[in-house]
Amino acid sequence: MIWLLRILLIGAGLILIDTLMPSVTIESYWVAVLFVLIFTLINFIVKPILILLTLPITLLTLGLFLFIINGFVFYWSAQLVDGFEVESFGSALIASILMSIIQAIVNRITAETER
Repeated sequence: MIWLLRILLIGAGLILIDTLMPSVTIESYWVAVLFVLIFTLINFIVKPILILLTLPITLLTLGLFLFIINGFVFYWSAQLVDGFEVESFGSALIASILMSIIQAIVNRITAETER
């Protein structure tokens, strides 16, 4: 049941990203929650494959290419959800970094409530 709380809190965090970044547009809270579900699914299935395929460039850049992969997954997820728009890949890259920070905070908060 804690996973549902995490999804709802990260959805609220996406609404915060929407207010901070004019290049990210979210129609409603439930669109944000749907985005989180799709983003999580793509992160779970596709992202490990992308990391494996781009391992040489990731090693060459000392892991910094993972930011590009996160931005790509964010942008691709936004394309799959109606009502969630990102203007450019650069915006998706910045939004994915902000979303990673929000996810870390939410995971920290919910981990403390699990104890």
